[in-house]
Amino acid sequence: MAVAILSALFINTACTEEWDDHYSDNGTNAAKTSILDKIREDKDLEDFCAVLDSMNIVDKNGNLVNFADSLFNQSRVYTLWAPVDESFDKEKWLQMLATDANGKKPDRDKVFARFIGSHVADYMKNASGVLAEDNFILLLNQKMVPFVGAYDSISKEYAYTFDGINITEKNIRVSNGIIHKIGRSIEYLPNIWEYIEDAAGADSVAQFLYSFNMSEFDPNLSIEGPTVNGDKTYVDSVFTNSNQWLKTFGDKTTAGFGDISKEDSSYLVFVPSNKVWETIIPGIETLYKIHTPKTSKISDADYAAAMRANDSLCRYYARKAILNHMVFSNNDQPTPGVGHVTVAVRDSLLSTYRAGKRRLFAKSDLMDGVIDSAVLSNGTYYLKDNFNFSPFYLWQDTIKVEAENSAYQGKTYGGANSGFTKSGKETGHVTKIVSKYDLHHTIDSANRENNLIYVELEGLSKSSNQSLTWTIPEVLSGSYYVGVVVVPAHVASKDSTAHGLSKPNLLDLTLSANEGKEGSDGKPKAKFASASGLENNPAGIDTVWICDSKDPSVRQKIKFPCCEYGLSKDMFTVTLEVKNAVKRQDSWDAVYDRKLRVDLVILEPVENDAE
Repeated sequence: MAVAILSALFINTACTEEWDDHYSDNGTNAAKTSILDKIREDKDLEDFCAVLDSMNIVDKNGNLVNFADSLFNQSRVYTLWAPVDESFDKEKWLQMLATDANGKKPDRDKVFARFIGSHVADYMKNASGVLAEDNFILLLNQKMVPFVGAYDSISKEYAYTFDGINITEKNIRVSNGIIHKIGRSIEYLPNIWEYIEDAAGADSVAQFLYSFNMSEFDPNLSIEGPTVNGDKTYVDSVFTNSNQWLKTFGDKTTAGFGDISKEDSSYLVFVPSNKVWETIIPGIETLYKIHTPKTSKISDADYAAAMRANDSLCRYYARKAILNHMVFSNNDQPTPGVGHVTVAVRDSLLSTYRAGKRRLFAKSDLMDGVIDSAVLSNGTYYLKDNFNFSPFYLWQDTIKVEAENSAYQGKTYGGANSGFTKSGKETGHVTKIVSKYDLHHTIDSANRENNLIYVELEGLSKSSNQSLTWTIPEVLSGSYYVGVVVVPAHVASKDSTAHGLSKPNLLDLTLSANEGKEGSDGKPKAKFASASGLENNPAGIDTVWICDSKDPSVRQKIKFPCCEYGLSKDMFTVTLEVKNAVKRQDSWDAVYDRKLRVDLVILEPVENDAE
């Protein structure tokens, strides 16, 4: 979809031996009549000419350029498979090229792609001898169709078909190519991207996806004309078309599920129906609330504009959450037992979405609720009337921040002599500890050495406590349980004989975020939740959660008023401070482990949240 198809045909260059073989007339005496003149004088081709002559092009300067002349008057040869009169619905194509009273513009690109370009190749192909069943023709609309010929023992002649259609008259030589008459027009087989545009029951998805279409004039690819009054003109204007959804890969904020407009690809696409779209979207939008706090530094006008932009982003992210996982490439599926996928995948598919860990879908779940399907030129389209996938598997998944990841580490506290230590050596920073095994992340580390990596907080001061703050990314405006994964001493040391002898840690957790309350520095700040005096179970790797203030055995449900997407850190940032509450004193050492080993910060979404 990179270049507008009407314009691309003028800049295509062939790169095959077949082009070289057929570019010229190979020394034969071709007629002096051109393709265009020949079909205009042929009484069997008046319908085709009527459509062709209605395909005017408007260049950059607003001038009408006759499309038929531009198409066939290039310095190359062509093959035209021309459908004879009354073999196709001429009025259908003429209506698409008309401008009505409501201001509907002619859809030249679609008429070219689906009709005219389906019958023309920009090289010469004779109907001569045997043409095998695997003899495919690359047409101007980039479709591949079979051109087949075999000897007929009854008629004692060779008979030829074009996409299964009988050729009624073959090898009509003209000065710039060759013409074959065919009994009817070929049936256009759209690709998946084209099909979605007009697919019944999926116009909600189509309108959203096609709203990202962009068209930009490209002077480098356009054909220059004369200079008029000092201004450069163009005989043919080339526009580069694009749509960000057709990019190979997207991420958490940027669209992109693969180029389902490419003819040389093969995809399976599961599109939610209008019913699913209208049912699911409102609930997802509640998770992408974006809020610009009204502080003294924001004017009323800027605040109103920001809120409008926030609403637009909310709609975008909510719809993207569904569409991220609707495309599956047949050429990019894992082999059972190979790579990071350890489960049997014979009956499963990986979506093209690659932000974070790729999602695996059971084929039976994908096919459940399919109410319509179509086999297309580059894959298969399915329309689903249900959405039987958990949001906690797709967009509202658990957030995990590796403690050792310095990109998310914030301030450290505890005084000048209270740095984090390893074997008693002062470092002044977080110490990254690497042991031989990864007991917590074995699923995520199948293709690398299994290492347990954590940060170790140990204070050097008897009067102060050490803490470290992590920034939590990709938080949605929903409810979460918040905690940290703590590694006990015997697991860290690999000393199995010390099992049951490890002492617990004592820690405090404080969750903060910029919610909209303005602090002394003019930035909105708020403390969401905190819990003090928390202990881990030292029998093994344990997750310590921020608990309910009234019942320490119950995890506290923490709801965020807005999501982190689309906002700067000054506007909304979620942080978790983890404090080692054990002081460097002998009385504390008898009960608690002074070294706090943090492996992971975790935010687990609350399922079935009533709020």
